[in-house]
Amino acid sequence: MFPGTARERDDLFAAVARNCACGPGSVTTPNSCPPHDLLTLEPTLKRLVFYRRFSRSLRRAEWLEEPGWISGDP
Repeated sequence: MFPGTARERDDLFAAVARNCACGPGSVTTPNSCPPHDLLTLEPTLKRLVFYRRFSRSLRRAEWLEEPGWISGDP
C-alpha cells in the first residue's frame, strides 16, 4: 500500500515512467530498472512522501511572514 495520497502516487508513477529504463511495452521483467525497483521499497517510499511534504511546507513558511531583520524587529 502506498503511504501517500492519490495525487502523490500519480506523481510518483509519472516520475517512474519518465525515468524507466525497461524495454518498451514490458510491464514486469525479472531484471527491472532502478525506478521500478524503488516502487517495492516501502521505507523509501515513506521517506519520499515525508520529504516531499516537508519541503513543500518549508517553501510555504518561507513566504508567510517577513523576517525580523527586514522589518526592523529585534
